[in-house]
Amino acid sequence: MQITRTDIYSIANGFLKFYKALGYVEIQPDNIIQERDTTLTYTNSTIVPLKAELLKGIKGKGFVLLQPCLRLKNLKRNNFDSAFTSYFRMVGILSSPQLRISDQAENIKDYFSKTFQ
Repeated sequence: MQITRTDIYSIANGFLKFYKALGYVEIQPDNIIQERDTTLTYTNSTIVPLKAELLKGIKGKGFVLLQPCLRLKNLKRNNFDSAFTSYFRMVGILSSPQLRISDQAENIKDYFSKTFQ
């Protein structure tokens, strides 16, 4: 089975819809050039925009997002290698501490087992 770029976007958007249907709130992704977190130059994972929500406290079931990410390994060092540069979109969730990890694992398993039937 070959997966296309269209398939990947469909899977990611389906993940968002799945978690929104479970009661998660979709938050907007951060810009790829980081403005909120001054310790970062680029947004490199979903935890960057989710940190603000984590610090405020998680209300309800939690949050879900699709975040553009950029990783530039060793950019400021002399041994920078463009082979380790990547741009991608990452799905992420931040769940309420009241939700058990086993329940969350079951949700993820349900989504991906239905998606890849």
